[in-house]
Amino acid sequence: MCDFESAVVVCTDGDIRVLSHPNSSSHSSICGLHKISERGFMRDSRVLNVELTPTDDLRDVDSYELYIDGNTSGFRPEWWDNWMEDKIRRELKPVILRKVKAFLCGEYDGILSFHTLKAFPADMKYISTPKSLTLAAMKSLPARLESITCGGTLYVSKIRSLPANLRAILVSGDVYFPEVRTLPRSLTTLTVGGNFSAANLTIISSQLKRIQIRENFHAPSLIKFPEGLQEIEIRGIATLPALTRLPESLESLTIGGDAQLWVLKSFPKGLKNIRIGGICHASSLSNEDMERVQPLDAAEMRL
Repeated sequence: MCDFESAVVVCTDGDIRVLSHPNSSSHSSICGLHKISERGFMRDSRVLNVELTPTDDLRDVDSYELYIDGNTSGFRPEWWDNWMEDKIRRELKPVILRKVKAFLCGEYDGILSFHTLKAFPADMKYISTPKSLTLAAMKSLPARLESITCGGTLYVSKIRSLPANLRAILVSGDVYFPEVRTLPRSLTTLTVGGNFSAANLTIISSQLKRIQIRENFHAPSLIKFPEGLQEIEIRGIATLPALTRLPESLESLTIGGDAQLWVLKSFPKGLKNIRIGGICHASSLSNEDMERVQPLDAAEMRL
């Protein structure tokens, strides 16, 4: 488990060195930076992987839990002394405070994994990180949050609803929302540079005018898109087997791969451009609607 904040502790002759990485929580990256072995020993030294992990308050470093070698049950080696834990906390505290400040200001240039953190600060309005972000234990995001910008993968495992003030989701990599049921009405921008997967998403009740997904769109429970939506661009496979209707406002529908639209009854009359690069699985559509589908060259989707 590489969590925020990770470190490697090298124990030699009754003393310890605490090693960290300025832009990573990966133990492998830390070992690589400091040129040490990952095998648990190094000549006459012991090497331990440790994490100082937040649970309730990201800013309160003194409340972080200390885990050793991924063990969350309070494991300590037989030769462990309390002063070692004190030294680890003392040396990592300024490192963590710098990273937390940078993250809250949108200036942290590293991958972030929060496996046990239950909440971000209530006054947080923007989440911005140039790399990936994992939120494994969090069940809600701050009510005042307005935008999420992520340069890598965004993985949110337990959150069911997004803040009512959220306006923009801009992710360069994949988005995984396994428990999210709806996207808020306030949302005006949804741009995903990779795959978008939301197995339990049923309704997108937002002010979106355009949805752009550069890879696959997996939303098997989605019933409808929002009224007012004008363009849907999915460059990969669209898995939408529960979708019953498209908004009358829609003007352009582009799907680069196969389209699973099994129960879609009809295409809106005002929908001018319907382009699908793969097989259109839509047994409920009339022959007249199917004739409106234009083939799409795969090369166009690579542009």
